[in-house]
Amino acid sequence: MGLFDKMKDLVLGAEDEDSFEGIMDENYEETPAPQKPKYDPIESFDSYEAKRAEKSKVVDFNSASSYTRTAAAPAKSGDRPHVVVAKLERFEDVGEIAKNINEKRMVIINLENADNATTQRIIDFIYGVTIANSSELKRVAFRTYIIKPSGYDYTGGDGFDSNNMDGIVFGN
Repeated sequence: MGLFDKMKDLVLGAEDEDSFEGIMDENYEETPAPQKPKYDPIESFDSYEAKRAEKSKVVDFNSASSYTRTAAAPAKSGDRPHVVVAKLERFEDVGEIAKNINEKRMVIINLENADNATTQRIIDFIYGVTIANSSELKRVAFRTYIIKPSGYDYTGGDGFDSNNMDGIVFGN
């Protein structure tokens, strides 16, 4: 290397003689790495629902063992209102009751087999759903309550103190 090359390297910066920049191997082909799909393909909607149900932590109300539901025969349009009678033991069962309240059905709830804490939690939730739907929650017997949608009437049950319901408090 001459004096001129050393001066040029000092002024312009040293250039590495082993630089491979810009040189490309002509025979090299880049193959893309196989990508795993983000989602598993599904065969049908039913198989998707089955997989989703396996992963879900939501209780299926139709198979809940502690939830007993008896209902009056479906009313013909213009006939008497549809009444749902339910015996609850667990808080997880209130979703079906809330659905019936949202559908403006009269609901009778029996909480005799539920413990005090669960009963209070159920009543708190049901009371919120009742208020949101402009309905009315009344105690009709020991740990038995009726939810009456607006526009529906019933007789009896007015002699109970609705603010002290078997140690369960709501509405204040």
